[in-house]
Amino acid sequence: MELIPERARSALTWRLSKHANRNWPTLDRIQTNFRGRYCYIDAIITGEPIKLCRLRYTGGSDNWLFALWHPASNTYRDANLDYGLPQGPPENALDTACEHRLPHAKQAA
Repeated sequence: MELIPERARSALTWRLSKHANRNWPTLDRIQTNFRGRYCYIDAIITGEPIKLCRLRYTGGSDNWLFALWHPASNTYRDANLDYGLPQGPPENALDTACEHRLPHAKQAA
């Protein structure tokens, strides 16, 4: 199993936080947790974590495989980003996850 290098972890966390601050103002912040080749992303709203998605490292900073959290089954399921592909930039993954998991959150115009 290929681990995510520390440099890629730091860059991913920074990119997602920057994107969330700019585009999802109703979120307090984004939390990332890394295990093996996966990054688990939660939204923090009023201090409470909400599971959004999981990204799988593919070796590049702009091409992560996407899985959406499904609370009914308590699992992550591979999914497509809103533009139809199962992988892409982490910012697109965050947007897709927020649109599906946080319908009450508004994306900045």
